[in-house]
Amino acid sequence: MAARRSAQAYQGDQLERQIDDNTRLFLSDKSRNYVSNGTLFVSRIFNWYEEDFKQGWGGIDSVAEFLAGFEKELGLNERIETSTSRLSRIRYLRFDWGLHRAPLP
Repeated sequence: MAARRSAQAYQGDQLERQIDDNTRLFLSDKSRNYVSNGTLFVSRIFNWYEEDFKQGWGGIDSVAEFLAGFEKELGLNERIETSTSRLSRIRYLRFDWGLHRAPLP
């Protein structure tokens, strides 16, 4: 599992950096996102919010194009090309709803 950072509130003047840092941390977590046999497996969250990626924010218009910008964090290499036309072997992992359960006292 990826290293965890201490919790901190998002702050307006640091928001972009904080979101970028947390995105990189999340994508580096091999229990949630990984490459196996030439296929990229990522969190189902990307599937649920696929339409948001198609809206062209920051010049990005697909999940594949967004993920291609994080090749280091995802561990992408020659097995999967990172150009958006070739990053088509993406599969979505089952979401672990247990992460949202309150801990028992």
